Amino acid sequence: MEIGTAIYQSIGMYILAIIIAVVAAFMIRGIVIAIRPPEEAKKAAPAPAPAAAPVEDPARNDVAVISAAVYAMLGAHRIVRIRPSISGTSWAAQGRMIHHTSHRPGRR
Repeated sequence: MEIGTAIYQSIGMYILAIIIAVVAAFMIRGIVIAIRPPEEAKKAAPAPAPAAAPVEDPARNDVAVISAAVYAMLGAHRIVRIRPSISGTSWAAQGRMIHHTSHRPGRR
């Protein structure tokens, strides 16, 4: 096969692929138009119900509940700060240290 015929065949295949893609696009467009509901059905559809009021985040109520429980148990105290606990990392680090030092050679 010569290079010239290969180029012509490649161009022909490219044009054929374009034609197939355009025909497929028109077929899909026709199917979408065919299965689309009529305009009267769209107008007769009931209006959607109004959105419900936003639900409050239950985590925001936790601070009030914890404060009330502390007040009930201890009396009048001031809570300075409530934040997520990050103390679990020190226990993990200490456990790793004990585990690694238990494998040291010469320690018995």
